[in-house]
Amino acid sequence: MMKNPKNKGYHCWVTNITKKDIGLSDLGVSIRSKTTLDILDCRHSYLTVEQVNKSIKYGSLGKRIKQKLLILRYSEPEPINPYREVVSTVSFPNRKRSILTHEAPDFEELEFSMEDDLKFAEETADSAAVEFAAQQIKIEESDEH
Repeated sequence: MMKNPKNKGYHCWVTNITKKDIGLSDLGVSIRSKTTLDILDCRHSYLTVEQVNKSIKYGSLGKRIKQKLLILRYSEPEPINPYREVVSTVSFPNRKRSILTHEAPDFEELEFSMEDDLKFAEETADSAAVEFAAQQIKIEESDEH
């Protein structure tokens, strides 16, 4: 393999968008899955621009492009997110520290005084006595029949 590139200044970027490696047999190049490769760079100096153009028109490269397995570009693709920003204010949860905060809400309508409790107890006792008396009357009537 020669390291003297014949294609200086030319670029042909091929991106494999599948989960499998793809081989371009007429060019002698294999493109790993989910990667982009410049097939006219110095690592592939044995390839000429004419060979690549023939492969695009009639060969395996054109066939794979038509099958939508490869994407062809003539300019270098830009990385989507080359550097990740680390935010130092983010709290990572672990066993001692949780990202959730528990706040107990205070509902004013649920707060009762002792007088309100006693008043409620008297009302329910009266209604319970009335219901009990009604049940007793029904039992006595059913026993008579």
